[in-house]
Amino acid sequence: MTEVFFRFQAEYSNKTYLIFFPVLPNVQALNQLLGAPLGTNVTLECYVEAHPNPVNYWCKNPNIMLLDGLKYVIEEKREGYKVSMRLTIKGFNENDVGSYSCISSNSLGKVEGVSRLYKITDVNRHGLVRESHRISMLAGLSDAARGSGSKNMNNIDCISKFLQNFNFFNIFIMSLVTFILKR
Repeated sequence: MTEVFFRFQAEYSNKTYLIFFPVLPNVQALNQLLGAPLGTNVTLECYVEAHPNPVNYWCKNPNIMLLDGLKYVIEEKREGYKVSMRLTIKGFNENDVGSYSCISSNSLGKVEGVSRLYKITDVNRHGLVRESHRISMLAGLSDAARGSGSKNMNNIDCISKFLQNFNFFNIFIMSLVTFILKR
């Protein structure tokens, strides 16, 4: 975190002075990858530190500015040079899947933090998500790991097939061990 001021107390005085330095916004998206079931309300959070006070806003995919209203609830809490931003998406649906940017701009520049939001359809007892014959971890995977990168797609397919057949292998190994122990 960026420290934008320091305290100075005069030697012969009871007064404390705060001296502020101009600082380019520092933006931190709380969740860079977030999955949610359709129909739920989803909240994205972002933390900003900047001086002078920045202008903060949310955008989707990356150039659509979001406004507070029926679909989106935008909250901002300021404490000195720190700002906490929250975007709640009501009734998450297919059209809401994508990238969301919290953008902060002051006289020194413009910085953004990005969160990717994807849908979760079916969760099994192993904490894995099944969607279109592809398996990904609940915590989320990067673009490349989710198949956007062609090199990693084969790895995901292999892992997916292995996990789909895991019960078969488990039963086979247990049967083999039982057979050997009975000999």
